[in-house]
This record gives sequence, C-alpha cells and structure tokens, in this order.
Amino acid sequence: MYADVEGLHSEPPIELDDIPPTTVDSSVLSWHPKLTPYRLCVLSLTISLGTAKAIATYRNESVVPITIEWFSGVVVFLVLYVSGNYEYETNRKTSWFFDYDCMNFIWRTLRRYSLRAPNYRTDERSVERLIKPLHPPVTGYRILVTFTAFCFGMVKSSLSYRGLSTAPTTIEWIFGVVVTSSLYWFGLYEASSTEVLPSMFEIDYSRPLFEGGVAVTFMTGHILALIITVGWTYLWYSGLVALWGGGSTSPKEGPPPTQYERFFEIVFSIVWSIMGAGMGMGTGIAGSCVVLWSMGRTVVPLVVSATEKVKMIIGLQDRDDGMDIYTWLRSAVPEVPEAIVHPSPALSLIYDGLVFVLLILGYTTGHALAFILAFGWTLLWVFGIIEVWKSFSEPSQGINMLFTWGFGLLWSIGACIATVIGTFGSLAVLWSFFSPLTGRVWLTS
Repeated sequence: MYADVEGLHSEPPIELDDIPPTTVDSSVLSWHPKLTPYRLCVLSLTISLGTAKAIATYRNESVVPITIEWFSGVVVFLVLYVSGNYEYETNRKTSWFFDYDCMNFIWRTLRRYSLRAPNYRTDERSVERLIKPLHPPVTGYRILVTFTAFCFGMVKSSLSYRGLSTAPTTIEWIFGVVVTSSLYWFGLYEASSTEVLPSMFEIDYSRPLFEGGVAVTFMTGHILALIITVGWTYLWYSGLVALWGGGSTSPKEGPPPTQYERFFEIVFSIVWSIMGAGMGMGTGIAGSCVVLWSMGRTVVPLVVSATEKVKMIIGLQDRDDGMDIYTWLRSAVPEVPEAIVHPSPALSLIYDGLVFVLLILGYTTGHALAFILAFGWTLLWVFGIIEVWKSFSEPSQGINMLFTWGFGLLWSIGACIATVIGTFGSLAVLWSFFSPLTGRVWLTS
C-alpha cells in the first residue's frame, strides 16, 4: 500500500510568495457626520433667515429685519434648542428625525445613474465623559468658536460706531450665516467614532491658557512698571534740560538781579540738579533696572528652552548632546588671554595704579557732591532768612503786622535749625574727606 502511495504523482509544494495579494481594500474609511432632518433644518433656517434679514436691511426696511430677528432669535432658537436635547437619546419615537441620513437619497440617485458615490462612515459615539471634570474642558474647537465670535463682534461694533451701515450688515451676514453654519458642521465631527482631529475636540487646553494668561499678565505688569519708571526718569531729565538749556524768552520787568541773587540762583540750580540727577533720575534708572532684572529672570529660561527646541528642530550640530546651554555659550565665547587672567608683576603694578586712581576719583567726586548738597542746603536757608527779614522793613499795621511777625519768627526758627543741620553736614563731609590724612575715620578713633 505504501508502494502505491509512493507511486502517486504529488503536486509541488506551495510557497508563501506564490500566494496572490488580496483584493480587499484594508484602508480605514473616512468619517463624516450625517445630514439628518434635524441638522438640515438647523442649517436651512440659519441660512434662509440670515439672508432674508440681510436683504431686508440692504433695502432700508425697518420692520421686516426686526421681525425676522425676533422670530429667529426667540421662536426658532427655542424650538431647535428643545429639539436638540433629544438628538443623542436612545429609544425615542422620532428616531427618523435624528438618525436618518438625507445624503443617502443623493448617493442612491447617483448609483442609479451609474455614478460613483463616496464611501465613508457615519457612526457616532457618545461625547459624554465617564469622569465629569469640575469645569468643562477648554478644547480647541471651543477656543475657535469663542475667538471667532469675539473678533466678528469687535469688527461689527467698530464699524457701527464709525457710522457705517452697509459694512456692519455684511459682517453680520457673514458671521451669522457662513461662519455659524461652518462652525456648526465642523462641531459635528466631535462625535466621530474614529476621533477625528483630537487636537480640536479631545485635548483640554485650560492649563496652557491659564499659564498663558499668567504670562501675559506678568509681562503687561512689568511693561507698565517699565513705562512708569522711564517716564519718571524722562520728567527729571526734561527738568534739568529746561533748567540749564533754556532762558526766559521775554525780559523780566523791574530792576536787574543783584550779584547776591545771581549767586543764589546758581547755587539753587546746582543743588536742584544734583538732587534731580541723583534722587530723581537715579531712582528712575534703578527702578528700570529692577524691572528688567525681574523680567529677565523669568524670560531668560524661556528663551533658553525655546533655543533648545529650535536646535532640535533645525538639527544644530555645533555642540555635543547633553552639554548645558551655558557651558556651550562659554565654550563658544573666545577665551580671555592668559596675560589678563594672570598678569605679570609689571602689569599687576599698572592695574593697581589704575584701581588706586579710580578709587581717588570716586572718593573725591562723592565727597564733592555731598559737600555741594550740604553747603547749598545751608545757603538756601540763609537766603530765605534774609529775604523774610527784608519783608519786615515794609510798613504794615494791625493784624497784617502780627501775622507777618508771627510767621516770620516761626519760619526763622525752623530755618535756623535747617541751617545748623546743613552746617553740621558740611563740616561732617569735610571731616570725612580729610580723615585719611589724620589716620582717623569719622565717628571712630
């Protein structure tokens, strides 16, 4: 029997490569929403009523646009809103109104005339979340709807405030008909069973939006603070320019100023300039630096992070992987010559001399400014006392004389105290300036 089997003719073995490929299309079908009677009513009523209102407005009619707006905004809206609550419910008697796809009639007609109809999926999933968040998610689609409504509303209001009539009507029709219908149909893709465009319907952007709002608030506050500090500095700078650069355009009436008055004006200008430059412009510049430092402390890490991402995108190969950005920047900067880092004895002596000269200049300049302030303060109060007592030589009687002498005595007492303080400050500055020569420091032995 085995011999008979061995004598039978056997077919050659079948190789896997000889199997012909299958003719079944394994590609995933695209997904599109159904055009149900309910959705068809929403689109048709939106387009027809919006267009009718725009035409009536273009024809300068007053009653018809208001009637259409009331009918569409109250009656139609309420009917469609109540009906929309039953769209995604099961076991309803009006399933044909929410489930039947009106596009099937068009595709059936095309096939009847031997025309090819598109093939796609229309099954929908539930958009309700199993775990409901505390707040509704901020998806990309909702951001798009909010931003579009805001932009069109701002454009229409600005055109209306300018007194235009045709342009606001056109904007209203574009937003109320074209944009609204497009956004409504686009929003139907949220119920896609294949999760079409998850970046628009699935991802919650609430945290990035919150962080972006905090960043915008941070930058806005710092920019306002910088504007205030720069404005403060500019005001003091303008005062200094007006004080030293501009003179009176018209000659003053009366006798010319005396040498004493001119000297007082010069002293006052110098003291005011030092105070304006030091206290006014100095505080403004210091405030600007503080604002820039606070801004840079937050912005610099973001810039470094963005640089890293750009490097990854464009594929920079200038530095090794894993090297820190600061290390790479230090390696990219030319190295300081060795003679500057470790100078020779002769060069070190020159450095010490330059440092000593700079210290002497700073020491002298600081004491000179302090002495000018203190001595100028004293001269201003002395001049004020002289001018007040000059006014006593003018004849006055009764209550005026009592008020003048009472005010003069009280003001003179305060001026004398301020003069003593200024004199003490001037002497203190002189003592501090010459204290290195005597080997003693102020208030120390």
